[in-house]
Amino acid sequence: MQDTDKKSRKGLKITAIVILSMVLVHFILTLCFVLVDYNYNSKLTSEEGVISNQYDEPFASFKYGGLGNVKANGCGAVAVYNIMRLEGKNVSFSDVVKYFDVNGNYLYGKFGTRPSKIISYLKNYGFDVGFAFFEENFDNVAKQCKYTIFLYVGEVEGQMGGHYQLLTQYNNRTGKYLSINPSKNVSFPDLLKMTDKCFKMIIYIK
Repeated sequence: MQDTDKKSRKGLKITAIVILSMVLVHFILTLCFVLVDYNYNSKLTSEEGVISNQYDEPFASFKYGGLGNVKANGCGAVAVYNIMRLEGKNVSFSDVVKYFDVNGNYLYGKFGTRPSKIISYLKNYGFDVGFAFFEENFDNVAKQCKYTIFLYVGEVEGQMGGHYQLLTQYNNRTGKYLSINPSKNVSFPDLLKMTDKCFKMIIYIK
């Protein structure tokens, strides 16, 4: 019985050491990526208002999370930055990316940005932020808000992917919103049809 208890305690110690080692490695990697990315991104910064397309330079070349880049993985950071710019907040894009580099992305940027961190970032700046998962409510909620970030993840036009799409300036006559990144006018019926095979949610800012 004592041998069994000793083996059990030894197994728990080994498991704890492995877990702590993994946490430490993750922390060190994240710190290194943050420093490298920020140093690189700071040299690229060109503040010219909102980012209408994350594929445009210099923003497309920004490093994101260590393994990703803004062109492929940075739409969440772009959506947040655009809200800040539209609200006249004095922040740089490299600083926004740095925030999500530290604690706001999946798999070192390769799988994009955590919705919870987008919400907490905006709340930290005093915005009244909420979220919703029931797509039948998206349009009505968005009409009452200044900004809405539409998030979808899944299959779109035969390809797997995801996107954070910032919507604002609802037009009662056309039933459409101004989309930023990409820049165009869109309606929720069209967005929901395009993303019918996707997980969807909205983050709304009143």
